[in-house]
Amino acid sequence: MIRRISTKLVLAVLTAVVLPFVVFAFYVSEQMGERLTSHVVEQALLGLAKDLANQLDYFVLERRQDVIQWADQPLTKEAGDELLEERAESSGRGGGGGWNATTLARWASGDAALGVEERERFLRRAQLTREFDRYVDLKGVYDVLLLVSRDGRLVTCSTRHPAGPLFDEAYLRFLFERDFTQDDW
Repeated sequence: MIRRISTKLVLAVLTAVVLPFVVFAFYVSEQMGERLTSHVVEQALLGLAKDLANQLDYFVLERRQDVIQWADQPLTKEAGDELLEERAESSGRGGGGGWNATTLARWASGDAALGVEERERFLRRAQLTREFDRYVDLKGVYDVLLLVSRDGRLVTCSTRHPAGPLFDEAYLRFLFERDFTQDDW
């Protein structure tokens, strides 16, 4: 069949040199392709994780700045002082109604039966509650904002879901009765 020596020589070179080289090249291509693919996927996932961590850090930093902003507001301190005055008055006269779930629910719903005296007595907490409601709507990341005194008692809170309905009185009562000193802050 193959009679010429040059043909036999070409076939021998192809068999001895080129064929192993082609097999080796295919093997390296497969191995590197797998390794390269896994490396690319790994780097992409690491990049996503890093971006997510940066976003989370930024989100936490923003919330921390929000807390600092509210803590520095004079209205926040005045609302706390108003609570202390209310406690002093109620202990002197044996208890009575104050800024509680019922009063807050009535105020939030715009109840006209809430008297002028009550409105003036709770002026700071009502103003702060209004600001809390605006802030919940503006930011869109909070479900509820709370102002809690050092002894763990609720001073006031926002009164509605973000861009939604008012909290019901039972939920507000739960917040006012809760002892926040037991929570990890």
